[in-house]
Formats: sequence, structure tokens, C-alpha cells
Amino acid sequence: MASVRKTAAKAEPEGTASASPAEAPLPEMTLEEVKKHASEKDCFIAVDGLVCDVTEYLPNHPGSMEQLLDVAGQDATGEFFDHGHSLNAVRKMKQLAVARLPKGEGERHTASVPTSGEQGSSGSTPVIGLVLLLVALAAYYVLTKQ
Repeated sequence: MASVRKTAAKAEPEGTASASPAEAPLPEMTLEEVKKHASEKDCFIAVDGLVCDVTEYLPNHPGSMEQLLDVAGQDATGEFFDHGHSLNAVRKMKQLAVARLPKGEGERHTASVPTSGEQGSSGSTPVIGLVLLLVALAAYYVLTKQ
């Protein structure tokens, strides 16, 4: 536990620029290690390959502390995306990341999850716009053929 937190908060040598959290490489942590952090005082979850320390976030979780504690020490990718979390929730999850799961461990969400630098309020907005455009083009085509 302490080594991961120290690595994530490692001080940069004097005179060097510190990388932003999104750019800083995260250490690897296995699901076996994540399982050791399954209490209210030390709570990690894995989501989409990221290991998140949600201990301090527990009382602030909009769904309830119990929802996070139910998946404490586990891969919660399915639960996270099944609940239809907002883009803000995805960003918060990325802010809480302290490590990454090794390749081949844990679930990965198949849809593209925007990073903190990407814009947009939801992933479905472009799809809806594309569908509306296609419907408008089809209607135009039908009306001009008559």
C-alpha cells in the first residue's frame, strides 16, 4: 500500500518539471494486491485497467459508501459501466488512479472512455447527431426523387 502511494506522489528532483497526473506513468498492481485493500480505511477498486484508491472518496460517492465497499478490493469495471456513470465520474475515477493492472488482468471496457484532455459531455451525443444527419439526408433524397 505505502509503496504505491509513494510512487504516485514521488517528488521530482529540484529544477525539473513535474508531469501532470494524466502524463505520469502509473506503477502496476495485480488484482491479488488490490484484494488486500478492501476495507473502509483502505479501499481500492479496479476499473477499466486502473487501480483507484477510493478511500477518501467513500463518504462523497453519490450512490453511497456501501456501493463502493461492495466492490472493494475487486475489479469493478462491469459495475462502474453498468451504472451509466457520467463523464465527470470517469474523470474522477482517473484522478483517483494510483496504479494500473498488468496486461491480461481485469476487465476492460470496450467503448472509448474520454481522457481528461478530451471535450464532450457524453459519448452518445455524436452518435445521435450522426443518426439525425442520416435521417435528414434520406428524407431529402426521397423528397427530391418525386
